[in-house]
Amino acid sequence: GGLTMHLQPIVDLRNGQVVKVEALARLRLEDGSLVAPASFLPLLGDADLDHLFRLGLAEALAQFARWRAKGWQAEISVNLPPAALLDPDCPRWIHAALQHSGVPAACLTVEIIEPHGPDLSAQDAAIAKLLALGVKLSMDDVGSGYSNLQRLAELPVEDIKIDQHLLCRLRSDPLRTLALIAAIIQMGQDFSQNVIVEGLEDLGMVEAVAVLGAPYGQGHGLAHPMPAEDLATWRQAFRLPLTPGTLHSYLGALAYHWRFVHGGGRATPSPAADPLAHFIADRLPADSPAACWHAQTQQGPDAQVASQALMNWLADQVRQEAADSPPPNNAGALAIAPEGAEKP
Repeated sequence: GGLTMHLQPIVDLRNGQVVKVEALARLRLEDGSLVAPASFLPLLGDADLDHLFRLGLAEALAQFARWRAKGWQAEISVNLPPAALLDPDCPRWIHAALQHSGVPAACLTVEIIEPHGPDLSAQDAAIAKLLALGVKLSMDDVGSGYSNLQRLAELPVEDIKIDQHLLCRLRSDPLRTLALIAAIIQMGQDFSQNVIVEGLEDLGMVEAVAVLGAPYGQGHGLAHPMPAEDLATWRQAFRLPLTPGTLHSYLGALAYHWRFVHGGGRATPSPAADPLAHFIADRLPADSPAACWHAQTQQGPDAQVASQALMNWLADQVRQEAADSPPPNNAGALAIAPEGAEKP
């Protein structure tokens, strides 16, 4: 009786609207303290995880039914343990939970880990049965190391979620990580799939992926997982921490310049309309190397050299900020998944 589902909003990075909430498992002890999923998920076998999924799904849908009765327009997602996907009873579990709660199937997203292994036909058949219920599918942990581009193109998923572990390298290896994130965002657009970036821990991360064109985000930089009863208060107070046409962080500035360099011949913004020009001017003297490099990127024969110098300088600032700041504490923020896979 200790299972409780905390909820983490998924936010539209273009307008600040909450489009979905993800239900995440917690265990509450008799003294009221919460046990982090990292402490109990690795101890569970497949049958235990299946049981946890059924309990968590029932609670999450019951919570959602109450919000929906009050006019809630967002959706809810729940993680499906990998072994449960191939359980022949899984569609029946989900159908029964939907029927009991009265929640329409289209309001539920089932998050799955990319099916891989020798028996892809069985996995595809299982996915088809889930889709026949009318629920939506989301591919979790894209970019975690084994994603197959052909499978991602073929699988009928509505959302793909960029793995939060990829985001962990944004500050230690910013240029390559930005390139990977941008490639996945573009791939999702090409496949007509919604892209959700997980693990957005702070304003810099939120700003960087928004600049790269990510439509949706999730993480502590937007909202922590919270009890269901706290969600309404959070919604009333939440404001998207971004200002159109303004850069707030070195990571966002680097993403902006990276996208400008790799933008395929996008028009050079005028100085008055260039957020990077304002960002540099607010922080550095007009004769600083960075300001001079930025001015040279706008015109002159050395534009490409100056652009690369500015890119390297911004990347250095991102790495220096990371070295000067302690890492965020994400202990206890995990989803219903085996092996204690971290979630934002």
